[in-house]
Amino acid sequence: MIRDDLRDEPTYRKYEAISATDLKNLSTSYGHFLHQKENPEDYAPTISLRYGTICHARILEPERFAEEFVVPPEINKRTKAGKEEWAKWEDENKDKFAITQEELEKVDTMFEHCFKNPKAKDLLTGGEAETPISWDEVVDGMNLHFKARADYLKSYGDTLLIVDLKTVQDAGEEAFQRSLIKWKWGLQAAHYTSGFQATFPDKDVHFVFVALEKNPPYGCAIYSVSNEVLGFGEHLRTIGCRNLMMGREYAERGDAILPYPSDIIQIDLPLWVGRKHVYNTHRRKYASEN
Repeated sequence: MIRDDLRDEPTYRKYEAISATDLKNLSTSYGHFLHQKENPEDYAPTISLRYGTICHARILEPERFAEEFVVPPEINKRTKAGKEEWAKWEDENKDKFAITQEELEKVDTMFEHCFKNPKAKDLLTGGEAETPISWDEVVDGMNLHFKARADYLKSYGDTLLIVDLKTVQDAGEEAFQRSLIKWKWGLQAAHYTSGFQATFPDKDVHFVFVALEKNPPYGCAIYSVSNEVLGFGEHLRTIGCRNLMMGREYAERGDAILPYPSDIIQIDLPLWVGRKHVYNTHRRKYASEN
């Protein structure tokens, strides 16, 4: 169901349900998940995440951006009058998000380049931004309570698109594929698709990425998620759910919860290195014989 009571981001984050971020950590181990839950101060927002937050607001919610994001005035805080003026400004804007003039100019530029792509402009206008939902679902025999917060929803007749904005270094297809694997965006796509399909059973739900580069030339590319990506994401999601249940069992028994197994594990070369080594060996052997 759509949760209007969770539209405020801090309220959404506090709501007790399993998110895509939780599942990404859980798909690695219960230890990773638990550490982030118990030590949020160790996971302070990075500069990259800060830009992502500012850019999302600028592109997806321009009216909110204009109201809530402000550039502080230039004030000489070394003087008594300046300190008083600064304290007054901070008090008047304590509920707003302070950004630099450089950040404002950058996200304005990114906004312009994003909307130069006519398909991106179509996908990111006339819909609904930051839509939260929660739902119950049985995964691998486990009845669990989930949540998700879509960047943007856009309906086209009986089709509902979940549009996810990603700010990236390189929006090219190969680079985005690597990011898709590294950051487990397929899991996110599977999680959101499952939730919104349950919320809108009469709609045909699909997931789309809008990839926007953070640096010149600020290229914008759009990628629809294939069934292969969704299948891989659902596989990771199921692993995460299993690790959640196993972790809870460990905790009930009082077992030590570690990010990785305590056993000694033999490490081998990854498969792609092995194939390349065999290929080069045979190539050198063939060259020497001929």
